[in-house]
Amino acid sequence: MIEWHDTAILLNTTRHGEYGLRLELFCENHGKQAGFIKYQKSRPQIGNIYNLRWRARLIEQLGQLRLIPQQEIFAHIAYDSNRLLLMQSLTHILARGLADADSHQTLYHKSVALLHRLISDNDPILLLAHYIIWEKDFLFHSGAGLDFSICALTGARKNLRYVSPHTGKAITADAANGHSWREKLLLMPPFLQDDLILNTPPSPQDLEEGFALTGYFLNKYCLSLGIRKLPEIRQKILSSLPHIIMPHIIMPHKEYHHLS
Repeated sequence: MIEWHDTAILLNTTRHGEYGLRLELFCENHGKQAGFIKYQKSRPQIGNIYNLRWRARLIEQLGQLRLIPQQEIFAHIAYDSNRLLLMQSLTHILARGLADADSHQTLYHKSVALLHRLISDNDPILLLAHYIIWEKDFLFHSGAGLDFSICALTGARKNLRYVSPHTGKAITADAANGHSWREKLLLMPPFLQDDLILNTPPSPQDLEEGFALTGYFLNKYCLSLGIRKLPEIRQKILSSLPHIIMPHIIMPHKEYHHLS
């Protein structure tokens, strides 16, 4: 009998047979895993964090799970459609974009931190900014090969303003100025260059640029995994926010297609 214990975010639930549920979870130490539980009076909620035991005779089998709630997330945000959409987008991207059993501890902790922010933060602009930062972190840690920290042409680490849609590497404004290909670059807002502390809320334009930037590479990365498109959840995030805070998203160049 194989058995292991871990802490995990619940990503998805589907019916399994007549009396059970198949759960998909993002575990701190074991990556994305699936398991089976029998129907319970209290159904596990997507987005919640659980301590779990996974047990099976063989590693390739669908293991039987025992869940112990560690932290409620869903109950705290179910009343707020904006926060709920952010949580749903996070769990769906993790479920669709991570390979099974690959450990991503840093991404796990960043995902838990964002779920905690959905409970504690009250500024919708900052919440969306942190969500966009999380999308960037997902792309960094899941194998998309992005690097926004240094200019690919000069090696500079300041005044980074653009990202190549082909390489995913950053370029400074000075290095791009005067070149005909500058118009084909994706814009990178300041808060994606230094996201450790958001001293001031980003502007609506910053959020537009950030959401378009991560959206472009999410679409490109998911296509490489054979996922044809991301769900409409991500599209609804911005339209669900107050119109005065965030106008509709516009891609920075007409040749780039937004996620659908």
